[in-house]
Amino acid sequence: AALALALAAYARADEARRAEQARFTELRSLAGYMLFDLDTRMRRIAGSTDARANLTARAQSYLSALAASAQADPGLRQEAAQGFNQLARIQGLPTEPNLGLREEARANLRRAQDLLMGLPADAPARAVALSRTHAYRAMIELHGDANQDGAARSLDAAFAALNSIPEGQRGADWATALANARHAKVDLLLLSGRIDEMAPLAEEIERGVDAWPASERNSPAAKFERAYADFVRGQARNVAGSPAEALPFLQAGERQLVQLDAQSPNDPIVLNALAWLAYEGYNAGTEPNPAESARFLALARRTVDRLLALEANDRSLQSLAINVRQSQAELLSAQGRFADAIALQRDVLNGRRAVARRDHD
Repeated sequence: AALALALAAYARADEARRAEQARFTELRSLAGYMLFDLDTRMRRIAGSTDARANLTARAQSYLSALAASAQADPGLRQEAAQGFNQLARIQGLPTEPNLGLREEARANLRRAQDLLMGLPADAPARAVALSRTHAYRAMIELHGDANQDGAARSLDAAFAALNSIPEGQRGADWATALANARHAKVDLLLLSGRIDEMAPLAEEIERGVDAWPASERNSPAAKFERAYADFVRGQARNVAGSPAEALPFLQAGERQLVQLDAQSPNDPIVLNALAWLAYEGYNAGTEPNPAESARFLALARRTVDRLLALEANDRSLQSLAINVRQSQAELLSAQGRFADAIALQRDVLNGRRAVARRDHD
């Protein structure tokens, strides 16, 4: 009788353990879906950034709780770190639609780094995630804090993490993380005045895509990287004082981004790149090709307006929109359309006053 009772109790306990493991696995799967798959789909929906932040925060709380449990394995802790990275992107990564929550983003990047530093150092996925953490921090330091030295140190750490992975273990995630770090380095070179290093970095970006697996070299991600390389080539030449040489590269980058937008409408990453490229094209074409300059400026305005429809509260996007409208007012004035120029410039002033009220510094 005692043996029968013991066996029955063991069976019930074993069934409870299996049920608990099933719930654990289901919750882990749900959190991963919310953080990555669902977020990717939602970011093309107008005004979804607040909802994405709430969804990501809830999913991240699930992952954090699971990562703290006795059943947590290194893979789960890594997923939790990736969740913190994702949440930081939505909260305050300057190059994407974000909520302007810079300090919250910085805190989540610290949490991601703490989790990742506790994992085995030889795991490629850990190094990739750590590189993203450092690269995201560099962008916040560069654009949010104007801290070029801090951004440079963060980028050095991002590249060091990627270089720690042996060549035979460098997959698609490694390649995209390297691209992210290189994008951040472009901004650092531009803002620190190291213009002569920009064109060589653009060539590195292009060669990096050429080294991707054959199945990925014509993917949308690869096309985006090639377009971005053309943008950097054009930007470097324009800032260096050769706008006529810059225009062909900017036009080539525009064609590729427009194709990507047609294939996948309302992707904010593509639209953001197109807006900045078009604004650079306006600046480059002012003297050598005024008509092309005006066309680029109109494209920048249309693209910015589309982005604002996706997320009206994005602070970096609001600043770009003000700058584009300022340029349009100047162009109208140069064309002798003074009443239109003054009306648009009043909008610019209202926008700048709103920024001044919000950000007193």
